[in-house]
Amino acid sequence: PGINGTNALVIDDVGHYEGLACAEHLVQSGMKVTFATRLPLVAPQMRPALMVDPALERMADGDVVFHVGTRVLSVDGQSAVLQRVTGGSPWRVN
Repeated sequence: PGINGTNALVIDDVGHYEGLACAEHLVQSGMKVTFATRLPLVAPQMRPALMVDPALERMADGDVVFHVGTRVLSVDGQSAVLQRVTGGSPWRVN
């Protein structure tokens, strides 16, 4: 079955392969992806395995935005409100 929709939010609080793989699959399916993680890097648990940079390179031409050091305050099915973990004004992504 195909993926229905045009935008996706990937929330990664683990920092391992799951969030990165999900984002890559969605980008390769043609979706606009917002990737949010409270962690300081994308998939920091995968850095020793040297898997992060190749995945980021494969997504480089896709429509993906990475927000590191960012928490998700709310999701309503159409948009999400994000905020830096260090505080500041929240912002909405669709």
